[in-house]
Amino acid sequence: MSWTRAAAFILVLTCTAPLAVAQPARQGGITSQYAPSGTGSSERWLWQLESELEHLQEDLHYERGTYPSGLSDQVEQVSRAVTHFHHVLRRNDDPQHLMRDFQEMDQQIHQLVDRMEQSADSWLRRQAERIRYADEQLHYTVQARWGSQSNSRQILARHAHLLEAEAKNLRTLASRLDRRDNGIREATQSFAEEAEHFHRVVEQGANMEHLRDDFRQLDDQWHHVVTRINRSAAGMYLRRTAQNVDRVHNQIHQMLTSGQPGHPPVYGRQQVEERHANPQQGDSYQRTENRQRDESRQDRSAIEVEIPGIGRFRIPR
Repeated sequence: MSWTRAAAFILVLTCTAPLAVAQPARQGGITSQYAPSGTGSSERWLWQLESELEHLQEDLHYERGTYPSGLSDQVEQVSRAVTHFHHVLRRNDDPQHLMRDFQEMDQQIHQLVDRMEQSADSWLRRQAERIRYADEQLHYTVQARWGSQSNSRQILARHAHLLEAEAKNLRTLASRLDRRDNGIREATQSFAEEAEHFHRVVEQGANMEHLRDDFRQLDDQWHHVVTRINRSAAGMYLRRTAQNVDRVHNQIHQMLTSGQPGHPPVYGRQQVEERHANPQQGDSYQRTENRQRDESRQDRSAIEVEIPGIGRFRIPR
């Protein structure tokens, strides 16, 4: 391998290393690969929030466009709230204190994002999407570590909303590809429709069995999207956006199988108890356990990239 090719390979790895591999969860989902350990995941998304807000403040300062009055001051207040929570996270282990400060910061972020999303400036709306994504990921990790299980339905609703938004964003990007990528356009269109339907079902309060059934359809469509992307010459930006979708998709599966964010599913416990109570239905319970174990497999497809002269490889996690 020439020095130039090696340098290009290292550059791609460096640029993509923080990103999660897009792995479609066939037949009902994939066990989450993003369950937080310690405060590491929370730190990551706090840094991302701080970075997005910093870039927003810089562009507001240089007046890229016409912005709502007082927006700069509001962004400054949110930025201070994020910095404060970051400080609290590093120095305080009291769950009640952490959750209280997080909720105060989260409320301010939502108010800012809602205001930006109402703007006629498309760039400002895009910045709102990026801030919302980082905030929802932070919310997921904080809830997993310090929240109560009673809030899991709220997290699921928020994530269903986020999945719909990211699916539509991916669809918009795919619509701008050339004609040879019609397969991606069609697949992302179908996936966005399934994501919208799933969000609606969650908001309507459907029971978990209903949600799992609908999610399997969503999951199958996501598999088609990833397959199409891997067969295409689509660029890295589309692949990174697909990874954002995939992360939320996997986290929703995690919640549907375990009942709360960040907790791995425990298969078979309920079936074992029921089998003892109803031995005549043992075969039925065994089939259920087998299906659930199949759903937890991690040998999934992944978003790939090809570097001319170097080869084809999976994007690092």
